Amino acid sequence: MPCPQPLVKDKRPHVLLTMVSGGGHEENREDEEAEETGQDQGAGEGRPMVVRIPIAIRCRERVIETSALVNSGYEADRPEVLLPASLARRLGLSATGAEAIIATPIGIGRLQEVGEVEVRVAVSDREAPWVVAYALMSFEEREVLLSDYLTSALSIAVEDFKEGLWRFRDEPLSRLRRSSLPRLW
Repeated sequence: MPCPQPLVKDKRPHVLLTMVSGGGHEENREDEEAEETGQDQGAGEGRPMVVRIPIAIRCRERVIETSALVNSGYEADRPEVLLPASLARRLGLSATGAEAIIATPIGIGRLQEVGEVEVRVAVSDREAPWVVAYALMSFEEREVLLSDYLTSALSIAVEDFKEGLWRFRDEPLSRLRRSSLPRLW
């Protein structure tokens, strides 16, 4: 398994975050345990819908299933996944690269490279392949974010961000899937 290997140690993460958490969603925290366990959170009335997909993240023998926000504004030149610090720790990951300070529309965030992981879409009706991704740990973000590159590598086609509809690229347009509930870490 490719985890954890140091990424490019002397370069900053190859990431441009233009939206961090689906446009600044409300906190929706029920208690501290939700953050540590990755508890599913309800969508909430009147809340704008975004596309979240169910994924599995594998590092060595550890596999954690969660939801991930498909973020078309997270532009990268390699497959990247942004992990909240508590999830990265649960996967046994620790910092391997330099820390970067990133400015986003909703504030300043700190990111650190933590190695490679494998990611796959976790749906019950098909066995999606594992894709190697570079993992970045966020000290502020509470949701998993997929870069545009990783979203493409996972064969995800977003059909409607507002309605939260997506499909695999090889599926017909009649086979639309609904967004998963957010899972906060």
